Amino acid sequence: MNILLVDDKYDVLQGIANGVNWNEIGDIKLFFASSGIEALEIIEHQAIQLLITDIEMPGISGLDLAEKLHREKKDIATVFLTSHDSFRYAQTAIRIGCCDYILQPVDYEKLQEAIIRVINNRLTQQIEKAWNNSVNEKQELERNRQNAWRKILVKVPQYDLNTMQEILEKTQLFFNSRQSFRIILIALLWRKESLDSWTSHAEDDCFLKIKKAIAKDFPVAAGFEVDMTTWCIILEDPEKRNIPLRLQPFVRVETKEGVSSLAFYVSERTKLENLPETYQKLQKLSNNNVGKYAGVYEYRECEDSHNEELVTCDELSMQKWKIWLLDGKGELIKEEVKNFLFSRDKHSKIDRTTLLLIVQLVINVFYSFDLQSAEHLMAKQSVANLFTKATDSPSELLLFLDAVIAQYQERRNAASADAGAALLKKVRSYIDSHIESRLDRNEISEKFFISKDYLSHLFSKYEHKGFSQYVCEERLNKAKRLMLETNLPLKVISENVGISDYAYFSKLFKSHEGVSANEFRAIHRKTS
Repeated sequence: MNILLVDDKYDVLQGIANGVNWNEIGDIKLFFASSGIEALEIIEHQAIQLLITDIEMPGISGLDLAEKLHREKKDIATVFLTSHDSFRYAQTAIRIGCCDYILQPVDYEKLQEAIIRVINNRLTQQIEKAWNNSVNEKQELERNRQNAWRKILVKVPQYDLNTMQEILEKTQLFFNSRQSFRIILIALLWRKESLDSWTSHAEDDCFLKIKKAIAKDFPVAAGFEVDMTTWCIILEDPEKRNIPLRLQPFVRVETKEGVSSLAFYVSERTKLENLPETYQKLQKLSNNNVGKYAGVYEYRECEDSHNEELVTCDELSMQKWKIWLLDGKGELIKEEVKNFLFSRDKHSKIDRTTLLLIVQLVINVFYSFDLQSAEHLMAKQSVANLFTKATDSPSELLLFLDAVIAQYQERRNAASADAGAALLKKVRSYIDSHIESRLDRNEISEKFFISKDYLSHLFSKYEHKGFSQYVCEERLNKAKRLMLETNLPLKVISENVGISDYAYFSKLFKSHEGVSANEFRAIHRKTS
């Protein structure tokens, strides 16, 4: 170690040089300076590790010297010597990180102990730094390897074999074209706590526990996180040992947050150049498990199972759905779909194909009514957003079903309202042009091919009055116009508005207007 002694008194420097047993300390090389300026010059040209300096010196004091080195971030330990036990000095010394603070006259044994402590501390720091560097290098290498595998697996279109090997070799991984691999995708399906309270630390613990257990029996080439709830493990040349059996105990794992349910998707043995394609198959297999069923699935088994059973329409009737929709009972469709999904779920048979078929049935029902209105329905942004997620899970499917039924009913009600308003307009026009006629409700209903009740419903909904009241008011309104615009006798006016009994007309007019027909004509003609 290179040690620099700084003091403006020559006898102090000589006393330290002769008073400390340097041989006991180790391999030491001493340098001497009588001022702060001289010390800086030596430090500039020599690799000094320890500075032992007096505090009070002319020019640059020992504190100024140490503070300058501290600001410049020089890796030099400092021991101060002073003849004054000053709190201000000690406070400054601590602030700039001194190793010791020794009062003069110097106790050489105490100084020797301080020097040994500095040396031991520096050795410890060097060891820790070397260890940390080693750990950091290993961690960085592992991260680079994980990224290399991830890069190879997700690239579309995939890399050729030579490029794959080059990517791996940059992280010191060397595989030939004859080596075999198997991929395991691990999906976290559910957990006891909510997603917001689930920490990544807990997920990592779960994954590392499984990875460590697998590594006892199989050579693990890589293991990394795909996303928040999915991990990937690549096994190197696993031969034909029973991997699914080894994974079965981990289908349910205990974590700090509770019990987690896992699904493992295991590929067949494959060569390096086929790994990306194999990875995509496992991803597809995982995405197809919309029922979130825990277990261990081998790709070839699930691939064969696609042909075992396809969902039939026997339990889901489009014809029945149409009738329910027309009757305004769309909630029965949802209830039937829920019961169907429940029955399949009891046998763990809900997959993406099942949900896709149901979605297609729903769309077909609405398109069978009216192509234009169905396209309008699907063009609505809220429905379109739910449609894109409808095959992700049973709950998403039911949300989509709710939305399309509600939108259909809303549109049907609007269309019905438009049709009703248009029909009423025709009825009113007919009444106006036939006001002098009898205008019987039965005859008008038959003329417009509607029931008497529906005719009454139209007047009640849009005119807020009954059919008879509307006709009566229209007769009186026309009578008032004739009274003011013509000189026709009141009896003739009565007949012209469809009331042949003049006495009844007079009584009816007075009850509505508060004055007789003669008074009404006289009053309004006088004011006009």
